[in-house]
Amino acid sequence: MLSTLLVTTLLAAVPEPPKIACAPLVNYPARVTTYYNRSRVFLRSTPDRKDWRNIQGSILNGRSGMVLQEQEVDQELWYLVEFSRGANDQFRGWIRSDYLAGQHCGVIATP
Repeated sequence: MLSTLLVTTLLAAVPEPPKIACAPLVNYPARVTTYYNRSRVFLRSTPDRKDWRNIQGSILNGRSGMVLQEQEVDQELWYLVEFSRGANDQFRGWIRSDYLAGQHCGVIATP
């Protein structure tokens, strides 16, 4: 009973992605972190591409990276993000803002 209550409390504390439109960032590059509670976070080659077969990606949940650029597509804010963990472990692509955790509409905007 106590363990169930503890797990329920911990799950309730996990922040949900923002449901409203985000304001643009001011400074680039900005550091971002993907949500931990997503099983997979994928990067698209372009933010307006609807063909999911052309997605680039990996399991990037909880990974820190840098926002290089942003673009609004169909009232959704997308960020060009670069994640790296060594020379052979680099990912660059577009990610929707609700996959990012932080203070500024899903983004931790620290230069």
